[in-house]
Amino acid sequence: MDRGIGIGRLFPDNEVIDLSVGIPLRNQWLLTPKLALLRQGEGRIQGPFPSPAEAASVPARFIGIVANSFWAGMAVAGYRGGLQIMGEGGLRHTTNANHEPGRSRTTFEGRITATYGVTLPKGEQ
Repeated sequence: MDRGIGIGRLFPDNEVIDLSVGIPLRNQWLLTPKLALLRQGEGRIQGPFPSPAEAASVPARFIGIVANSFWAGMAVAGYRGGLQIMGEGGLRHTTNANHEPGRSRTTFEGRITATYGVTLPKGEQ
C-alpha cells in the first residue's frame, strides 16, 4: 500500500493456473468454458514489511496455511443490437478455506454486466 491506497492484489502470495477456450456461437456470441486452480498463502500486501532478521524466516512464497481453490464454470459475451452482455458463473471448491486446515467450502460465483449503447444523430453542419 502507498498512503492507504492499494498498489496490487490484496493477496500477493498466490499462483493461478487458468485454462479456457473461446467457442464462437453465431456471429455475435462467444462461449468460454473455464477451469482454474488457485493456490493462496496467507501473505497480505497490507502486512508490515519484515525486518532483516525476520526476513530470513519468511518463505519466498506461500506464507502460512495454503488455501487451494478449483473453479469450473462458463463465460458468455456478445451483443444484440445496442445491448452488450458479458457474464460468467461457476462453482468454486476450496480446501483449507479461510486458511484453516481441513475446512472445505463450495460456493457458486457469478457476475453479469450489461451495457446498452445509444448513437445520437449528428447535427447538420
